[in-house]
Amino acid sequence: MLTVAMPPHPSQSGLHPKGSDMSATTRLATRFRMRFVYYPIVFTALSMSISAQAQTVAFGSRNLNMPAPEGFVAISKTAPRFLEASEGYLSPGTRLVESYVAADDAKALAAGQSAGLARYFQLQTARKADGVPLSADDFRAASTEIEAKIGKVLSEVDVGRLSETGNAQAKKLTATDPQVAISGVESLGAFRHEPWGVFFTAKSHVAVGGASEGSDLICAGALVLINHQLMYLNGYARMHSAEDRRWVEQSVSAWADMVHAANPDDLALAARRRSFGSFSWKELRDTTLVGAALGLLVGIVIAALRKRGDGAGPDRD
Repeated sequence: MLTVAMPPHPSQSGLHPKGSDMSATTRLATRFRMRFVYYPIVFTALSMSISAQAQTVAFGSRNLNMPAPEGFVAISKTAPRFLEASEGYLSPGTRLVESYVAADDAKALAAGQSAGLARYFQLQTARKADGVPLSADDFRAASTEIEAKIGKVLSEVDVGRLSETGNAQAKKLTATDPQVAISGVESLGAFRHEPWGVFFTAKSHVAVGGASEGSDLICAGALVLINHQLMYLNGYARMHSAEDRRWVEQSVSAWADMVHAANPDDLALAARRRSFGSFSWKELRDTTLVGAALGLLVGIVIAALRKRGDGAGPDRD
């Protein structure tokens, strides 16, 4: 974690020793000038540090800097089959760009072994908006409606069809049907709102391998516009207590801030907003909402790679 030291107060720095004849007005003006210069430097340093640690990720012909959530690693290069199986539980209109897991889980998946995945993250985007710059003004104008519709979209998702499609994809890749069953999908509402993002929480219940019991999952999602690229930042945790909800909401919120800082808006691109694509936000909106909602249901991807009989069984801690 980057720690930024604040500069000493002018009265403590030796710049204005006691007894100086500098007027109070002049001292105050000096402090404001120092802060005016200092804070942009700190923000720039923070952005450069984040960018240096970020992975370059392609969205269409565009490349954006994508820092991983703190303490987690990207696995698309070390466990590509994991992403392919996971994407089977999403709608065809949603692309799973990357998954981030704990270091121990990443090693297990790279070796073709089962992993617990008690907590992990996904980066997704709508295929229709993949690499297509969108208007920040349009996003802000639609954000209120996005918040209002998330609950409705979640309640209308055909989880039975999603389960069947995902199970078929997993069987194709692993020769084993994981028999994932999703139920109890429920929106818990929005927990943060920014001009560039809407943050919301949902929970669901998942059973694997035909088991009568399963796991409750808590999922936090951020539907964000990062340098005019629409993306979904989703975090997942097994739900044991209210602490799990706090963790996933805080983690997704912090991750979104890192991604936002690593990709400042391109002013030249913003100036060309009228040529941002042949479709309007209104045409894209419903696909976006459905994609974000579906992203919250993929808290079962480890089941796609876990074979019954490998000793792991369904969702054991």
